[in-house]
Amino acid sequence: MKRNWRALITAVGLAATLASVTSLESGCVVRTRARVTAGPVVEVEEAPPPPRRERVVVRPGYVWIRGRWEFRGGHWVWRAGFWRAARAGYVWDPGHWQRRGRRYVWVEGRWVVRGRVHIERR
Repeated sequence: MKRNWRALITAVGLAATLASVTSLESGCVVRTRARVTAGPVVEVEEAPPPPRRERVVVRPGYVWIRGRWEFRGGHWVWRAGFWRAARAGYVWDPGHWQRRGRRYVWVEGRWVVRGRVHIERR
């Protein structure tokens, strides 16, 4: 397992740069609000097992985030799916394990603007 410190350092550097730019010569004040969510990147050499089937009943106003395999303590552990409140105008693009060379990397799921064309990443 490898943690991606480069992403964290980049995020901290960006935040410091934005914080230092607080005013211009004309006297205007520039304020920005950034949300940085740089988590560790998990890289595993062993392929994850096939996803488990989960029986789901439609629940209006919510999106089912399917379960996934997580690599903890040197072995694969199943994390069950869960419900998340739907976001108006968005659809959930599920996370997945992506092969990169000889390793597998978890790509976190994300909200995508409804109707926007995006390329399937699998």
